Amino acid sequence: MKTKEQLEAEIAPLRKQLHRLRDLELKERSVALLGRCFKYRNCYSLPKKPSDYWWLYVKVVSVNYWPVTFEFQTDRNGRIEVKQNKCASGLDNGNESYTEISQKEFAAAWNRLQKHIGGMKP
Repeated sequence: MKTKEQLEAEIAPLRKQLHRLRDLELKERSVALLGRCFKYRNCYSLPKKPSDYWWLYVKVVSVNYWPVTFEFQTDRNGRIEVKQNKCASGLDNGNESYTEISQKEFAAAWNRLQKHIGGMKP
């Protein structure tokens, strides 16, 4: 019977090859998302009514195996968040929570947020 160390030594090259293949598959899926826009119905835990939800907007702006996204949202309390997510996942796995939208709809939402921020006073 082979030892644990012997088996691990035999498996290591196969595991490395498998990881390379999975990385290539991930990158191919991510590249296919480049430039596409989505919105996600976001909420905090245990929402009770429709006003507990808001839209999180997402645009895939580049790829580094994972999609890199530009995201923004205004939560139910009026808190604004704008960020770049360097390891976005869930956009291409058939997750029905993310709805693909046009670049025009994304741009309109971004313009509304910029206008809102421009009108804010400290």
